[in-house]
Amino acid sequence: MPRTDRDSIAAAATVAVLLALAIGFFVVNRDDSSTTPEPPTTQTGLAPCGAGDLVLGQQQEDSADGSSYVTATLRLGEGAEPCTVEGYPRTIVLSDGRPAGVPTVSDQTLGRPRELTVLPDRAARVTLAWAVSHYCGAIVNDSVRLWLAPDLPVDLPGFGATRCDGDEGRPPVRVGAFTYVDPRAERGTVTGLVTLNDGPEPGTGEYAHSGQVEFTGADTFRAPIRTDGSYRLSLPTGGYDVRVTTHQWHAGERYYAGSFSVSSGELGELNIPLPAR
Repeated sequence: MPRTDRDSIAAAATVAVLLALAIGFFVVNRDDSSTTPEPPTTQTGLAPCGAGDLVLGQQQEDSADGSSYVTATLRLGEGAEPCTVEGYPRTIVLSDGRPAGVPTVSDQTLGRPRELTVLPDRAARVTLAWAVSHYCGAIVNDSVRLWLAPDLPVDLPGFGATRCDGDEGRPPVRVGAFTYVDPRAERGTVTGLVTLNDGPEPGTGEYAHSGQVEFTGADTFRAPIRTDGSYRLSLPTGGYDVRVTTHQWHAGERYYAGSFSVSSGELGELNIPLPAR
């Protein structure tokens, strides 16, 4: 066989081998990337909290207007890296370690959902509320289970025994989103004037001088109307429905004054003109 033919065959064989190696390298790398997915991250670039990341810390209890409140502190476990939580934990009310059949609902007045980063010096918190005095039925809620992630359950002490109050039904446990602070500790102040006949006009206006202003959200808060028509009230942040009662208007009939949002650390003004009779 001539030399030129042998060189051509050798060159073709070399090209075929190199092409086969290149295809094999591409396939292997492609398979490797498909079987080793990137770990999940969040807006901050950190992984969501999972099994063993968070443990139960301090627990605060409070009550107001027939509702009991529990705020649980969730801190990093020993050796855990910073991680994130977001939204509302899935919550199960237990009695003797078994589901008690009590419904749960999300409540933004107890914490609005956003992504939080849990650090060694910055814990997350969750606040729960239950109108236990209005629950009709024998139950001893010995614990509440929070599923902070699909593989991260945390049990905290429950609300205790309930009492039957008339024929009232079974209210749900209200669950707040993850926050950095107890949302009931964040407060704002509202002040204003209550006036009659659509508000005072020069020489003809009149101020209410008795009664009360009522703000109803997760709880109800009331402030007396002073003799000069003014009121002032400090209350937890959140949204409220506002009502006024005074014997000077329709013999004490309740007047709905709309809704109002209270912001943390701020002084809000809400003047309430009662319409002409």
